[in-house]
Amino acid sequence: MLIKPLSIILIYKHYYSLIITMLMQHAVARRKFGKFKNGDPRAVRQQKATKDPMMERLLKSCERFAETLESNKERIDRIQFELDRKEGHEIASSWFLECIGNLEYSAEDIEKLSLSPPDGKLLEDGVFGAFFDMLLFHGKDNEYTVHCLDWSPYELGDSNSKKIVVHGECSDVGSGMFAGEITVSGRAEGLGSYMEGGVINAISCREAGRKMKDGLIKVSGDVHTAGGEMAGGKIEIGGNCEYLGRKMEGGLIVVKKDVRFASKILGGKIHVHGNLETVFDIEGGTLVVDGNADSVGNTMKGGEIIVKGNCCMVGQGMSGGKVTVHGNVNGIWPLMRGGEVHVHGDLEFMGLIDAGKVYHKGKLIVDK
Repeated sequence: MLIKPLSIILIYKHYYSLIITMLMQHAVARRKFGKFKNGDPRAVRQQKATKDPMMERLLKSCERFAETLESNKERIDRIQFELDRKEGHEIASSWFLECIGNLEYSAEDIEKLSLSPPDGKLLEDGVFGAFFDMLLFHGKDNEYTVHCLDWSPYELGDSNSKKIVVHGECSDVGSGMFAGEITVSGRAEGLGSYMEGGVINAISCREAGRKMKDGLIKVSGDVHTAGGEMAGGKIEIGGNCEYLGRKMEGGLIVVKKDVRFASKILGGKIHVHGNLETVFDIEGGTLVVDGNADSVGNTMKGGEIIVKGNCCMVGQGMSGGKVTVHGNVNGIWPLMRGGEVHVHGDLEFMGLIDAGKVYHKGKLIVDK
């Protein structure tokens, strides 16, 4: 999943491909998390108002916002590589405020608007989603309820500092948020990218905590990828995780069930309560596995891995760091070039070791 640093102001750069992108994202999410079903939305949809003065004024403002984005397409293209995401958000905010004028709206208006999304290009091109997120950001209330039953915003809660409850599924939630709390009752594609504070609660997602700096992300179910380039904060995963910690520099990730791959961890701490299949290219940080592991320490350069259960193979191409296995190990891989391996249980065999130290039940048996 690509995280677009100027995702709001670059809506029109992706004018022709946005619909296809959103459909592909939702298809992936449904294949992965199809068991999670939303409740019957018909009773809620019946509340849609055909003619409401406030809804009409808000949609008029949204149309002006679309015109502003259209008229600034060349500027957006020119500055897309010059600004970071915060500066881009500030520019989009200034455009929004010009379009909304002195119109005052409430949390109830926001909820009603989420139940009455517009038809046509405003919705299909993603403009309504960007406009809706700006309504939340600039709203005067502290708590909001959003229904994403007939539509799904590309981003929701960008730079958020408020309490938002989302019913339905979304693409990205809480990018750059620095305070507040967002709870998603449906599926989400991404959670907490560039997050600097606050709390996100969700059932399941594809990616959590990319470039996260602080805050807390709590996912009760499965996550496909977590902690990519993470610098701080905490991610709690109640289910399984496919890929974990790539280029992670700091923070804490806790996975209650199993992990398939953990790689290129530079720092921080990861605690897996279940089993872990493979770990490779670790350069720093600490990884603790309460269960069993298949293969750990592959091309490891630094950091520490602790496996409390059994492990099949350890140390292929390892040049630094420390691996401790409290259970049994089938074998230590050949071509170990450095670092330390501690095996407290049984050790069946060792391959050719070029350099490093191996301890078996507290006794140093290899020292090169």
